[in-house]
Amino acid sequence: MASSKAFVLTNKSTDIGQTRHSSFTHFLDLIDACGFDISVGHQRPELQGLLVYKLLFIDYSFAPINELLALGVFSSHYKNHIVLFDVNHEHAHVEAEALKLGARGVFYENDKLENMIKGIQQIKDGKYWFKRDTLEIALMQFMADTNHNPTDTFAKTERTLCLTKREQMLVVLIAKGAQNKEIAEQLNISVNTVKTHIYSIFRKTNCRNRVELIKWSAEIAVEA
Repeated sequence: MASSKAFVLTNKSTDIGQTRHSSFTHFLDLIDACGFDISVGHQRPELQGLLVYKLLFIDYSFAPINELLALGVFSSHYKNHIVLFDVNHEHAHVEAEALKLGARGVFYENDKLENMIKGIQQIKDGKYWFKRDTLEIALMQFMADTNHNPTDTFAKTERTLCLTKREQMLVVLIAKGAQNKEIAEQLNISVNTVKTHIYSIFRKTNCRNRVELIKWSAEIAVEA
């Protein structure tokens, strides 16, 4: 596999006259500055063709997670060479999904310049680039599952990582019997915000009420 080539999968134009100074062209400049020879296209090369590239940068605004799975690369030996970029902060759950699928790292659309440069260089050096919270949650769940049935580990990790850090905090408080007003006071948020978080938690965990959620949290040992 070539050490200095990278393929960028996107539907964005590289025409300087159209996209000059855009966040996309800035990101391309950063990849180039880190020593990569870049190829850009809106169609993924065949898996065999990808072998000439050290990394495959995928524009998440072009291929969201369900479409990424359809690309087939995450089910191949090439999955550890995939980097997602231009991820919206509202889609932070994507980072946990990418980690589980074997991706090398994730960059958000509003990441600071110095962090992107550092991250690209880290990935180039064979390391991973994920938020500390994401890695800590994954590690916590792995350690919690070490004494459980190994066949259940992936499913439990998947269910835990689908929740944001704030949502996990709510689950812990709900499991302790806290009501919405108490949760709002402890987290310094409004009761309506608490209700919104709870609705999201129910949807992600397939729980219909607090009783089911408490049972769910006990099964996977969610911790603050």
